[in-house]
Amino acid sequence: MQLNGEFMKLVVSVIIACLCASSVKAQLVRRHATLTNEEGVLTLTDSVRVSASNFKNGSYTAIVHAWVHRDFINGLEQRVMAEAVLFNEKKDTLGRVQESYLLDSLWPSSSHRMSKYYEVVASGKVQGKELERRSFPTQMVERFFEGKRGGSLRDPLVDAFKKQGWERRNFGEYESWGYLNRSSNPGLPDFQALFIFRGSMPYCLVNKGDDFEYEKLKGSEQRTHGMYYFFQRPNDRFLEEIDNIVFDYLPL
Repeated sequence: MQLNGEFMKLVVSVIIACLCASSVKAQLVRRHATLTNEEGVLTLTDSVRVSASNFKNGSYTAIVHAWVHRDFINGLEQRVMAEAVLFNEKKDTLGRVQESYLLDSLWPSSSHRMSKYYEVVASGKVQGKELERRSFPTQMVERFFEGKRGGSLRDPLVDAFKKQGWERRNFGEYESWGYLNRSSNPGLPDFQALFIFRGSMPYCLVNKGDDFEYEKLKGSEQRTHGMYYFFQRPNDRFLEEIDNIVFDYLPL
């Protein structure tokens, strides 16, 4: 039993570390935002960090990590009750639960001075206009390409990816940089955006967030796992190779 307890402590520590790391790369609430799922409503205050992806019909799927007092936790049903206040680890207010909210996960907090609190992860829909556009990962890429006419741009763009926390993988002649979302599943993170080079040439951007604009693009296409933006003219072989790279990132 002691081994199991130590193992659970290790698992929780890994989850917390991943959540903290992912918050650095999160999107910011603009003034205030409302997060909804099928059974609940909660509100978030200005500049709260969420992980937002899968833009559709004007809204994103967003994930927030917070602390809630144990008096407002229903562990049996894995939900937080109405009127609960959401805090960060410093006990700054992040928002409030308006209607009882079903959670993705929860666990007793091990943080200093938070022994009476649970850490919770909640997801739901949020309107795109309630998030700061500049806080999305592809906004950096869009700004990078402003006024550029193409050509070999790999080195300065890779430097920008490293500063923003994008992660690199190699796929033969392709090099992919991924902006990963570790909030909902730290061990098997999904991606928010992928930027793929072939050699030193920009090849394709795959994005689950805001629209990407660059006048030199060779086209775009909505596919199963995101919007594809092409820096080279696509053909069937091109699309199959990009699909295979995207598939490698999916949390199966």
